[in-house]
Formats: sequence, C-alpha cells, structure tokens
Amino acid sequence: MPKVTLTEYECRNDLLPMVCLKCGAIANTTVRRQFSWYPSWVIWLAFLGLMIALVAGVIMTKRMVIESPMCDRHQGHWANRKLWTWLALGFLAVLLIVGIELYSEAHQQQDKDFFATLIWGGGATLLVAWLAFALVLRIGMIKPKIITSQTITLLNIHPEFVRALKQERERDAEAERQSRARRPANKGRNRPSSKNRKNER
Repeated sequence: MPKVTLTEYECRNDLLPMVCLKCGAIANTTVRRQFSWYPSWVIWLAFLGLMIALVAGVIMTKRMVIESPMCDRHQGHWANRKLWTWLALGFLAVLLIVGIELYSEAHQQQDKDFFATLIWGGGATLLVAWLAFALVLRIGMIKPKIITSQTITLLNIHPEFVRALKQERERDAEAERQSRARRPANKGRNRPSSKNRKNER
C-alpha cells in the first residue's frame, strides 16, 4: 500500500479527509493515535551498551498525535493488533507454566528428561512462532516511516485516502491563489483563508 506525508498543521487542526486510512471507505469516526518514531541506528547502539541505547532512544524519539479517520470496521485497527499480540504471548506463558508444573511433578528421571526437552524445545518453537505472528501483524499495520517536527510519513495507507488528501490540498491551493488574485480589489476586507477547511465542513 502507498505511503502518505501529513503536515503537523493538518494533524493538529483536524484537516484530514474523512476517508478510512485502511480501506478507503467513508470514515464515520476518528481514532486518536499517538505515533512515535526513532532512527533505526538507535537499536545498534545496544551493542555499545543498553543504557546508551535507551538514552539515545529517549532523546531521538519524535511523536505526533493524529485524529485518524477510520470506518467502523477498522476503528480497532491498532487496538486489535495489540490485543492479539498480548493474548498470544499470554497463551505461550500458560503453556510454559504447565510444562514446568508437569516437570516438577514427574518422579522418574526419564519423565523429567522428557518434560525438560518438551519445555526447552517446545518453548523455543512457540517463541519463534509468536515472534513471527507479531511480525505479520506489524507488517500490515499503519505505522510511521519517519516523523519530523513538521511532518509525519505513514505506511500502509489506502490509495483512496491519498487521492482524497491530494484533492483537498489542490482545492486549498486554488482557493489561496484566487484569494491572492482578489487581494488588491478587496483591500481592507476580511477574506476567507484556505486554512479554514475545518470550518467549512
């Protein structure tokens, strides 16, 4: 799916088109979402020391809040992914606890060896499966590619939202050009600004 770059002004003033970010349908609600991002090189600092990476992460992390237009079907886009990730991890933890309990109750050494192999081998396999599951959920998630002080670039945005945003920006630009063209004739009068898109809805 395409990406889109939004300005801090558009996000702060609720100027995004009411088109679902995920599916491109008409959005009938907005979901307040705080996005955060830090440069990928921050992770590599962990090889120099965990504390160094943590301090760099705190310093370099940038955030931006967006009232994200979503349809009824996708208003739980982020919450549902988070829920499924934690439920899967909880299920993995329960299986590990059950395995440890069975190991502690085993009386024969042969049974203990079997449960020890089951715990370590099965636990490692399930952990890899959970990581793969969490990765799949994240791949399709709307997430930031980069955040600056003035813009945010989001990934996995539906093309219909990109098209609607482009049309609104073009209408704003045309309104601004017309406003500037009328400026000498209407000197001293109050003129509507192209930045009043929110009030015109």
